[in-house]
Amino acid sequence: MPRYIRSIVIITMLMLPLAVLAKGIYVKDEHQDLVQPKLPPRSVVLTFDDGPSAYTPAILDILKQKHIKATFFVIGSQVIKHPLTDQIYKDSHEVGNHTYSHADLSKQPAWRMSLELNLNRIIIGSQINRSTRLFRPPLQELDALDPSTFSVVTQAADLGYITVGENIDSQDWRRPGVAQIIANVTNDSGGIILFHDGGGDRSQTVEALPKIIDYYQNRGYHFMTVSQALGVPQPEVMPPLSQTDHWLGLLALSIFSVGDWFSRGVYWFILSLIITSFGRMALVIIAALMQSRREYREDKTQTTPCSVIIPAYNEELVIQSCLQSVLSSCYSRFEVIVVDDGSSDKTSELASASDDHRLRIVIKPNGGKASALNYGIELARTNFVIAIDADTVFQPDTIGQLMRHFKNPQVGAVSGNTRIANRHKLLTKLQSLEYVVGFNLDRRMGDLLDCITVVPGAIGAFRKSALKKVGGFTTDTLAEDTDLTLAIKREGYRIVYDAVAVAYTEAPATVRELLKQRFRWTFGTMQAVWKHKKAVLNPRYGTLGLIGLPYLVFYQILLPLLSPIFDVAVIIGLINHQYQLVAVSFVVYTAADALTAAIALKLDGEKLRQLWLVMPQRIIYRQLMYYTIVRSVVNVLKGNLVGWGSLKREGKHLARVSSG
Repeated sequence: MPRYIRSIVIITMLMLPLAVLAKGIYVKDEHQDLVQPKLPPRSVVLTFDDGPSAYTPAILDILKQKHIKATFFVIGSQVIKHPLTDQIYKDSHEVGNHTYSHADLSKQPAWRMSLELNLNRIIIGSQINRSTRLFRPPLQELDALDPSTFSVVTQAADLGYITVGENIDSQDWRRPGVAQIIANVTNDSGGIILFHDGGGDRSQTVEALPKIIDYYQNRGYHFMTVSQALGVPQPEVMPPLSQTDHWLGLLALSIFSVGDWFSRGVYWFILSLIITSFGRMALVIIAALMQSRREYREDKTQTTPCSVIIPAYNEELVIQSCLQSVLSSCYSRFEVIVVDDGSSDKTSELASASDDHRLRIVIKPNGGKASALNYGIELARTNFVIAIDADTVFQPDTIGQLMRHFKNPQVGAVSGNTRIANRHKLLTKLQSLEYVVGFNLDRRMGDLLDCITVVPGAIGAFRKSALKKVGGFTTDTLAEDTDLTLAIKREGYRIVYDAVAVAYTEAPATVRELLKQRFRWTFGTMQAVWKHKKAVLNPRYGTLGLIGLPYLVFYQILLPLLSPIFDVAVIIGLINHQYQLVAVSFVVYTAADALTAAIALKLDGEKLRQLWLVMPQRIIYRQLMYYTIVRSVVNVLKGNLVGWGSLKREGKHLARVSSG
């Protein structure tokens, strides 16, 4: 047929009344024109879409009891989940193609339609060794062939398929009730009836089906399959599968079966992570609120002498601010020891500018932070030491707040409250929020449960006898503060957190410096955990072994390492147009983060206007933390070593805090 005549035929068909283009079966005749064969009078064709599913066996049982044959339009992904196609075919029912993924083909390019049909065809064939020419497009009504639907039907015909519509829709997918389903399909004209054996709860369909069959049988209707309605042998609509397609089908079935199990595993894994994450939020919030009820007030009568040790390596920009704040403390008896760890700048010279009898400055060859701290401990003249970083600024009452806890002889160490001084950039503001919401909340919980795992290098006080007992700061990990804390706790000492003992520190102001710092922290934490692995889940070490270390491993190492799975799930959701699900998930998580942040900020006396940082923290900042976790794990697996190093300082923000 000439092209222009065919175009006229197509346009004419699109303009015909609905009575002519009624719902039914669409095939190409010998002239390759789209036509609709008429069904035999008083005939009923039962068709089922969206299966197989858990309801399919019940439907097959009913059809067997009633001696009725039907046509099942199956979805490939469901065939993999519910391998019942073989049973459908063995019961002499026909199998049709309903695409692999139940995609709306009117919105897909031609290659996607071909892929959907061919993939489903070979998956069906892998179970019954038969192909199928029967096709029903998902999510489309064939009562009026608009241009998009007509295109799907003609493309299917070009691929050799017979498109099967319906003229009686049970509407069972709406679950309107058994009585309504029966009313929807019982009439005096017969035809092709659409049911669903998958896609949701089909219990109403199962209950209504035998009554519908009885209705038509009592009125003398004949039940047929699609091939019988067409008057052709079944092998013509379900021809034997070629050997090549059979092996391709088995291969596809194997691959997608593994993929399906993997998807289910990922689903349950993500669900468990979500539950665990929200559980952790709830635990931390409750514990922090309970811990905050304790009164932390400086004991003015406490006069036990202590030594403040400041390890310094090229800290000329910050050392004076640090010393000014410490020497301005209202605590009565303390000494300050600055250990210059082989600095190449003016650290010692600037430190010496402070003419105070309580200050001593010693210089040693560079050996790392742990080495410098141990050197200072040996020189300390008191039984208690406070170890701080050179970029730390104390409040006037900080030393007193730390020292008051040592009235309890069981206390071996005290962690103070670290805050960020240089909040002038988005990056440092995000770190400030992390300190308040992450580190400090965790320490509140650790204090309540007696399982603090790290006394930070920026502000930590120690009983000197406890330090001697564990051998002081070690040089075999990069997280010397974590290593020391775990060692002291394993010796049976109590470690507490004082939220009122505030110290301000300078955070990295560039992404490069931040990644450098966090990589060292994360790598060192992994080293420390491995070093103390015998304590993990060991009841001998009380809550440290049963709660503290498992919490550290899971929430600070494993969960951040696995968290990108959430981001991948979001991307997949967007690709699959699941915008509502993605939006709801994002809002729920962000709201939970905001609630946690609000409580943490309130407990630390910070301003709630910082809550806006929750959004960029989730979208931007956490990706940087993911990177450091992955990089640390890779280096641990490679067995690489990392040096202590030194971060680039700014100094001016500490000076401003120090001066009040």
